[in-house]
Amino acid sequence: MKKRLERDSGALGTLMCDVKQVAAACNIGVSTVWNLVKEDPTFPKPIYLSPRVVRWPNADIIAWVKARAAARNESAMEAA
Repeated sequence: MKKRLERDSGALGTLMCDVKQVAAACNIGVSTVWNLVKEDPTFPKPIYLSPRVVRWPNADIIAWVKARAAARNESAMEAA
């Protein structure tokens, strides 16, 4: 078996996430990710690399989480 080439650890980082990684990053279940794709227009849409390979840009997931947190903080300030 061939040994994998070592990459520069600081070069790019994770660019694309699969559904399990998205679920783990958002602390939700895999089925909830798919429900959000169908029902929430603000949730990032997946990129289909092939019929069976689906990924989300990591930056899109981070931006969505930050937007949700900002909306939560704004509504908490309005309620106070």
